[in-house]
Order: sequence, then C-alpha cells, then structure tokens
Amino acid sequence: MDNSLKTSAGVMKNGWSFWVCDGAVAGTTSQARRIETIQVQNRLTQ
Repeated sequence: MDNSLKTSAGVMKNGWSFWVCDGAVAGTTSQARRIETIQVQNRLTQ
C-alpha cells in the first residue's frame, strides 16, 4: 500500500490554497501572510 498526504491552507486575505501532495508548499511564499487554517487528507492506495 502507498500512503499519500494532501494539504490545503487557508491563508489570510487569500482564502484556501490549492491542494498539494507529499511535502509541497501549501499556502504562499514571500507574501508575509499567515496560515489561519489547514486541511489534511491521508490517502491509502493499494
């Protein structure tokens, strides 16, 4: 079985970011905006 982790971040004044997988950046970079909420999905595939 493979395990995949997906995350999305709720960013101040931007709203929700796109879903990203396995360690990619969720949210923004170089904009000095805080993450207010996060969503995490764990997927098991066979």
